[in-house]
This record gives sequence, C-alpha cells and structure tokens, in this order.
Amino acid sequence: MPSDEPYFEPNEAALLTVYKVLSDARIDYNVRKWDTIRTAALFELGVLAAAGGLLSRRSAPDEVYFVAAGVLLATSWILWLWVRNSVTREAGLQYTVEFSMYQIEKLLGLHRKLHPDQRWLPDYEYLFGEKGLTWTFRVNASDTSVRKGLHWWVEEKKATQSFRGRIDALFLSFLLVTSVGFALALTLLGLKSH
Repeated sequence: MPSDEPYFEPNEAALLTVYKVLSDARIDYNVRKWDTIRTAALFELGVLAAAGGLLSRRSAPDEVYFVAAGVLLATSWILWLWVRNSVTREAGLQYTVEFSMYQIEKLLGLHRKLHPDQRWLPDYEYLFGEKGLTWTFRVNASDTSVRKGLHWWVEEKKATQSFRGRIDALFLSFLLVTSVGFALALTLLGLKSH
C-alpha cells in the first residue's frame, strides 16, 4: 500500500452497517462448525449401526467382524481429521471477522472506560470482555521475532482455541468406547471356530 494514502476517517453509519454484516458472518461461521460436527456424528452413527447389524448376524464369517471393526475405527479417525480441520478453518474465518468487529468497536469508542454509575458490574470498567478489548488475549504477544499482522493473529488464535481440544477429546473417547465395545461384543458373541 502506498505510504502517502490518507488515514481512514470513521463514518458511524457505515461502520454500524459493516458491523451488522460482520456479526451475521461470525454467527454463520460458528453455525458451520456445529453443522460439521452434526454431519460427522450422523455419519458415524450410520457406520456404527451397520457394524451393530453385522454383529447381530451369526452367519457371517469371522473375518467380516475384523474388517467391520477396522472400517469403524478407520472411519472414526477420518471423520476426526475432517472435523478438526473444518472447525479450525471455520475458526480462522470467524477470527478474521472478529478482528474487524473489534476494530469497528474501537473506532466507535466502545472500548473506552465506563463511568462508575454506568457499569453493570461495579468493578469492571468496560462494555466488552477482555477478548474484544485487547489483541493480546490468548496469543503469544511476547515473541518479538514476528510481525504482528492479521495473519499472525488469526494463526495464533487458531492454535490456542479450546474448541479443537474438546473435539480431540470427544473423538478420542468415541474411538476408545467403540474399540472396547466392539471387542466386548465380539467376545460375548464368540467367534465361530473353524
């Protein structure tokens, strides 16, 4: 960008219009994260139902049970990777939108301290929480070797999001429960001896 470009002059009406559009986009990115999880859960339940149907048939060859277990575990692993990557991508888009929203809030003066008689919480001075007030919230701001631009900030936010850790825990527990349940079902049903 040219260095002689004039600085932005805020226009409140335009900022509020853009803020509304950004707010809608932020909600959309969040909804898409949950849609991804719902889709994966439905697909996994379908695979689990098919495996359960197979287990209920005593006439299938023993190898089919092991193939079904492998398919179930492989499907769970693939779905976990897909959900993790999709949620991380949507989070990055959401953080980009949030950056613009925080900037608009600042331009509108909404990050200034509130007068004590205007506060809902007597000891909290601001309209918004720390997440929107400071760019250093949940990022490694102490690293002086990198330029702290928008791309850096979004990548930092994606790396520290707690939602991804919850997805990892959810799918790991599903893999473990599925593995143990499938092994237990095979043991209880007993494999035919040839």
